[in-house]
Amino acid sequence: MTSRAIWVACLIYCFALGATANPERSIDASIFTHFEVYGSSSGSTHDSFTLGETALFATGQLSDRFSFLAEGTYQQSRYRDDPSSLERIQVRYELDRDNWLSVGKMHTPVNYWNDTYHHGRLFFPTINRPLFFKSFVPIHEVGVRLSGADLFGSGIGYDFVLGSGQSVGDEFFTKGVKATSFSLNWSPNKQLYLMASYYRDEGSDGHSSSHHNHGEIGQQSADPHLGRGYQMLSFSANWQGGKWSSITELAVNREKHGSNNYAAFQYLGYDITDRWTLYGLFDHVDVIEQAVRFEAGQDTRVGLGSKFDFNTNTTFKLEAVRRLQNTHHSDYHNVIEAQVAIGF
Repeated sequence: MTSRAIWVACLIYCFALGATANPERSIDASIFTHFEVYGSSSGSTHDSFTLGETALFATGQLSDRFSFLAEGTYQQSRYRDDPSSLERIQVRYELDRDNWLSVGKMHTPVNYWNDTYHHGRLFFPTINRPLFFKSFVPIHEVGVRLSGADLFGSGIGYDFVLGSGQSVGDEFFTKGVKATSFSLNWSPNKQLYLMASYYRDEGSDGHSSSHHNHGEIGQQSADPHLGRGYQMLSFSANWQGGKWSSITELAVNREKHGSNNYAAFQYLGYDITDRWTLYGLFDHVDVIEQAVRFEAGQDTRVGLGSKFDFNTNTTFKLEAVRRLQNTHHSDYHNVIEAQVAIGF
């Protein structure tokens, strides 16, 4: 039985349990999708209209202590190799009020963005994820996660994950524990959230862990040493102060027997009204020439955007971005992108 079949069987089982007539059991499911119009001054990029990734996001209460979370996505094969993907399926057990244990396929707690947002674009503050999600960030992990929040009323939380590693995909510990991650977060008040994390993947020589298309800066290289392990340190800050808000993401990636690579993302938003937000963004990835695992080069995006919430289920975003991609030669181009994101 393939790993995908096993995960789908687990998903069906969780839905069945959640739907069973029992006062302690419940299920809540939503569908998210988006449409984009993209225009670029680059001669190598074609203007396009795109039906984006469609996501089914479900949570359910199985008993007073057990719950589950599941997320699957679909996107046309012209945009990615595998049209359908089971992004997450995890079962959670509440140890006590402040601590819980999760098992399954999950988002890694390596930064605020990855630990907060699911694949639906409705709640994204910008149109796209930060650039380093195409390279450094191990988005998913199959494993076991121990978490805690607001320990002893201090505002301090933690996450510790033992994972199968990026090189084995969705297989559950077929090669033992190949990845570990640890994060600490602190919320001194309702306005500020700080997070620091460490991720280590031992890798497996001769195996590709990439699920991205080859060819962009920072993406997985076709080098035979692709399976080599790596480490990542990251820092996140989320601040909400009246009409202002900001998100900061910083990361340093160190390859095994390789190099240090860097990434930074900054978002700053201002609420004109309760529905309308203006924002600026800075997004940068720097992979040095000595990199083994990732494509070398620099990629920088600087832009202004506007987000308008028609209601709680529909959002419109418009961005104007200046982008510099520097590999063998520099390529400056301007990008205009619009997105309508829907959830129901």
